[in-house]
Order: sequence, then C-alpha cells, then structure tokens
Amino acid sequence: MHSNFEPIKKIYQDEHILMSIDSMRYFNEAIEAAGSTALVFGDVLNIMNIKRIVQATHEAGKKAFIDMDLVRGIDNDISAVRFLVNEVKADCLITRHRNIIIDAQSHIWCVWKTFLYDILSLNTAISNIEKCRPYAIDIIPGISFPFVYQRLRSITDAYIGIAGFYNETEESLHSLIQNGVDVIYTRNRSLWKGLPAESAQLPLNE
Repeated sequence: MHSNFEPIKKIYQDEHILMSIDSMRYFNEAIEAAGSTALVFGDVLNIMNIKRIVQATHEAGKKAFIDMDLVRGIDNDISAVRFLVNEVKADCLITRHRNIIIDAQSHIWCVWKTFLYDILSLNTAISNIEKCRPYAIDIIPGISFPFVYQRLRSITDAYIGIAGFYNETEESLHSLIQNGVDVIYTRNRSLWKGLPAESAQLPLNE
C-alpha cells in the first residue's frame, strides 16, 4: 500500500466520520467542522465545478472523497480516473465498478461500493472483493452490516464503511464502531463535530 495513503488510513482508524455533502449550502459548515477531515461528494459535483470545490476543500485542510458514480458529466473509465487524479487532485475515489478499483488503486485510495440486499448479492460481493482486493469497502444499506460483517471479515482485511442506516445518533455510532465499522458516512450535521475521544478509542469487537 502506498505511503501517501497514511493520512487516509488515519481517518478510518481515528476519526470514523465521513461528512457526506448532499447540498453545497452545507459546504462551509463541513470544511469548518472539527470532527472529521474528510468530505464525501457525489451528485453535488459536475464536470464544471469539481476542480474548484476540491481545491477549496484542500485549502481548508480537508480530504476530498469523490463518488465518481454520481458526479455528473464523468464516465466510469480510466480516462475519468486520470482526470480525477491528475487534474482534480481527488484524495479518494468511490465506485461500484470493480475494474476501476483494479486500474486505479495503485495511484489513489479507492473504495469499492457494494449493495447487499440478500445472499446472492453477498456472494457476488465476495467474488468481486477477491478479484479486486480493495483497500476499503462501503456497505449499502448500512442496516445490512450486522448480517454480513463476519462473512466479509473472513475474506478481507479491508476497511469497512457504511452508509444508508436509519438511527444516526451518537449512541448508534458508538455501537457500530465497537462492532467493527471503521467509518460512517453521515449527512447528519450534528455528528460532524466528531465522536468523543474515549468512544473513538474503544477496541473493536469487544
């Protein structure tokens, strides 16, 4: 794994919160938030505004995680990866496309996004993980996490994040982290301040 990935790994290991930006009206609040150094962007970005927004994110000392499946005007191919890495200077790419992970993750931190609804989707996900060996995995919806975690952990040591869960409270986040979740994507701005230090340091699977 590339040494330049150490700051990203620290987010997974120490912060546990990724701030999901679903409206640019919350952008300034996010870059000023003390609890996380990572912003996740999706369909608020397009080919015209992405460089400006990522630059502003970096100027605030934050990392820009880009869900390239959702950015308007960008395809899921190697040309798009080159653009996002070399021109936009993204810090992380999130995608559901296995081939993007295989091609890109020697150059940039990549997160493979998987939708787990039933045993068939879980078996397909396991096959894809074994083929692309991602550094990190996003489980969607997050409510499936308790049912799939042990199976996933048995075949990969990738960091695991979740999105799309229902009970976004400090207490629920503490419980998820204690039970193996590395990062949680949240639009809940009250959680952008971060978790209490004593909670973030609790051992996993105790």
